[in-house]
Amino acid sequence: MIRRLMPMCIFPLAVIANGFASSPWLRAFPAATLALPLFGAALISVLLPLVTARLGASLLRGVIVDIAAFVLYSLVVVLGEPLGFGDLVDGLVHGPSQLLTFALPLVSPPTLMVTPVAICWLAGAIGGEVLSRRPSSLVPYAGWLIAFGISYAATERATGIDLGAARIIEAELAGGLLATMALLRLVQVWTRDSVGRDATEGDGELPLRPLLVGVVSTVVVAVLAGFLVQADLFGGVPKAPERVPAVNQAAPVTPLAFVSSLRPAAGAPVGPALFTVSTDRASNGYFALASVDLYDGDSWSFNRTFRPSGGVVPADVDPTLTPDVQEISQVYRVASPTLVNSPWMLYLNRPMSVTDLGINVDSMSGMIVPAEAVRAEASYQVSSLADARTLAGLPTTSQLEVGGAPINTQLPASIRATMLKVVDSFSNETGKSATSSVEFLQALAADLRNNYGLSGGPSTASSSPASDAVPESGTHTGGTNFSDVVASIIGPQRAGTPEQFATIFALVARQLGVPARVVTGFRVQPRGSDVPAGTYSVTATQATTWVEVPVQGVGWVPVDTVPASYLNQQQSRGIGAAVPTPAATAPPSQNALIDTNNGGHAVAGKSAVPGSGGSSVLLTTLLVVALALLLAALVVTLLLLRKRRRRRRRSQLADPRQRLIGAWAESLDLLAESGLSDITHLTGAEIATQTALHFGDESGGQIATLARSADRALYSPRSTIGEDAADDAWQTQLALARSVHEQLGRREQLLAMLRHSTVSRPAAGPEGPASWDRPLLEGGAGSRSGRLGRLFGFFGRRH
Repeated sequence: MIRRLMPMCIFPLAVIANGFASSPWLRAFPAATLALPLFGAALISVLLPLVTARLGASLLRGVIVDIAAFVLYSLVVVLGEPLGFGDLVDGLVHGPSQLLTFALPLVSPPTLMVTPVAICWLAGAIGGEVLSRRPSSLVPYAGWLIAFGISYAATERATGIDLGAARIIEAELAGGLLATMALLRLVQVWTRDSVGRDATEGDGELPLRPLLVGVVSTVVVAVLAGFLVQADLFGGVPKAPERVPAVNQAAPVTPLAFVSSLRPAAGAPVGPALFTVSTDRASNGYFALASVDLYDGDSWSFNRTFRPSGGVVPADVDPTLTPDVQEISQVYRVASPTLVNSPWMLYLNRPMSVTDLGINVDSMSGMIVPAEAVRAEASYQVSSLADARTLAGLPTTSQLEVGGAPINTQLPASIRATMLKVVDSFSNETGKSATSSVEFLQALAADLRNNYGLSGGPSTASSSPASDAVPESGTHTGGTNFSDVVASIIGPQRAGTPEQFATIFALVARQLGVPARVVTGFRVQPRGSDVPAGTYSVTATQATTWVEVPVQGVGWVPVDTVPASYLNQQQSRGIGAAVPTPAATAPPSQNALIDTNNGGHAVAGKSAVPGSGGSSVLLTTLLVVALALLLAALVVTLLLLRKRRRRRRRSQLADPRQRLIGAWAESLDLLAESGLSDITHLTGAEIATQTALHFGDESGGQIATLARSADRALYSPRSTIGEDAADDAWQTQLALARSVHEQLGRREQLLAMLRHSTVSRPAAGPEGPASWDRPLLEGGAGSRSGRLGRLFGFFGRRH
């Protein structure tokens, strides 16, 4: 029993070793994104060579099958594009350099997963091909160790890794790989030593002592590697520059003041264009410069980590926020020195890729910043998936995404009591219940735009007492301090800056549990309608600030709350329900200033990027299963076609003698494939007897008739074999196939269909008399029959 089971352990252990060798790639990709494609490749790449080798394929044919299967697997499972050959080539050619350049971990694009799967497949295919043909070889071990080293080195820069836990995980992976290879080697040695044992001998003893020594050695090596490699002994300051640029660090800053300072005073000259943007599709017209999500009650800021990128921006970790729309390509040409020297870059929605300019990326928010100094008149291209609609254009049945990062729903505890009153006030004023989030937020945005005013408008002679309190043109009523916002917007003036209106709306949304972030940038006119494809010159008067909220299936959509006119241009309106102003009102505070020395970077603690939702896991699982079934169907089809081709080749030989011998050879293969084993050293009469015992007297009689005809064709070279004799032999072979098939059950029929016999090609026995071959060789056409006579010479030893 052990003798039969031990060889069966070779390939399961090879699959496990291949999985361990590839597992470090999961540090660079979320498990839900890469695990199934990667470990599916680890399994199929090892087992596929076993199938092809068992079917008798040569090494060259096995390699061709491996390559074809890898291409099919990559297109269907990894890329999800059956015809995406360009993406496959891009992943193989540019993937390695991108993995060494892009910020890790990554969730997109899928082309970045081609390289890990290719390395896993290569290591598995080498192991499978070698072990299928030389089960005791050591070559697969080198492939797995090299694959582990490459995957470990390529993912060492991945963020979101706790160093203490990483050491344990790395030691466990290395230990698992070493232990699996040690077990595999023991199985190889035991199987090799057991070859040649007679069936009457015992199974032998398992090499328990080497097994124990190997396991202990594996544990010791893994523990030493886990602790010594990370120890201070190997530390020190590198004397050469690192490949990965250092991350710029600074205290949190906000870009709101930067955009606010760009807007000219009311009535002031417009000034030259700051930049031009060209789009190839209609858009909502909101071009962001930066977003902020951290509010402390005084100002907005962000606390993020910007990592170098090769131009690719990872997709949102929440797949429900990926818009199901076509890409919008934008080309920006920055004309203003003010924007050239700013630490931020323009983009529409969350970018997918950026070309013509090096960037650093915050993978959580999708915000991009230049990786190097931007020259004057610089241009760059951004590709985004962006829905042209804003929140106002969505149906009230739209579903808001209430999950995601907690920072987007954070509210200081000190303002929660007041925010309850603010929400009640706006609910009464709009006549909409706050429990219906989308409808209420749409009504609130419309209320702010239509019934409130911008501060800082031009003075008029007919100003009301309320408007007399408004500062002169060009000044602002205050920053985003909570007291300033409430006093300005909900106070008697009902006016504020775009930043203040965005702040009050974002705080209301967060009070309702809806994630919201404040975005600042530029709005291309006209507001409230799609902006057609084309080229637009954007001036400082279009600088503004808005809010974004996440909607399922649409993404982060803009909410414009900026009033359409200045307070001085409106008539005084009453408030539906007054909200008490906080007792302690701090002096107006300005937005945080920009520290241009650090490039506007704000560094957060490392955090793991969560994986995609369960729907992608299910889809990938179905793709892997479908591909496995497809490969199985392909193997069965090739096998059936191979049998059909074998039969056609034998039945269409020109020489009648060779055709008759072909019918006999086809019959031998048929019996072996149907379960009649150990017939290679039997005479024709003995084969007929065994056939009758297994498949009935009818089949036995048919094989006996074929055996007599084959004996005459093989061993009576002077006899005449006509076309009628060859045709009769093939008719008998066809009748034999039917009778044998009728005697088999469904399971046996399936197994017979999957088997491919080589009984008709045994090793040549002792040479027969030379006189058997000489007349055939002289006849020219009979030379092949002479070789077949030697091939079936085992019958002559028993006659």
